[in-house]
Amino acid sequence: MVMMVAAFVLHRPPLDEVGWINLPQDAQIRKILSSEIGPASGLYVYPKLVGIDADSAGAAQAAYSEALKTGPSGFLLYRSAGDAVDPERGMVEELLKTFVVATLASLLLASTTGRRGYLFRFGFVAVIGAIASSSTHISYHAWFGFPAAYTLARIALDVVPWIAGSLVIAALVRPRDGDAPARIQPLTAAR
Repeated sequence: MVMMVAAFVLHRPPLDEVGWINLPQDAQIRKILSSEIGPASGLYVYPKLVGIDADSAGAAQAAYSEALKTGPSGFLLYRSAGDAVDPERGMVEELLKTFVVATLASLLLASTTGRRGYLFRFGFVAVIGAIASSSTHISYHAWFGFPAAYTLARIALDVVPWIAGSLVIAALVRPRDGDAPARIQPLTAAR
């Protein structure tokens, strides 16, 4: 819950808007998209990249490379009219995701041996969060050209809640029996 509250507090302007640019002539472009794509919601890429058969792959790659040099490229997440994302469902999915990743981080922490002081436990979980938070965003910057400012802001929006969650997880997951890792008993042992 701490991670969700921290994320909620951070997802506000100006940080939440870093790297976003409004589409010029928004109404006209939306009208064109609606007439050209219609109800087919999806993630569209341009110039043509997918659906190329193996026999024409070489020629298609050459055409794609040329198209990148001579015109715009990108991808478009398109939602048709009435196919909006449900904020309540999104919040539930985000809550479930946060619960799962916090639980996995807690299980990894519980399996460690060696130094087990609070700062170690905090750092261990915070590093897991930094890795999880940056990996996809950096790949999107490298491969799709997401703006650097957007990438850094998204990493911050993900890392800070992990740091907040790390404070709590480090307090809750403590070593048992001195320096031994906390053990999770298999289901068969409970019989």
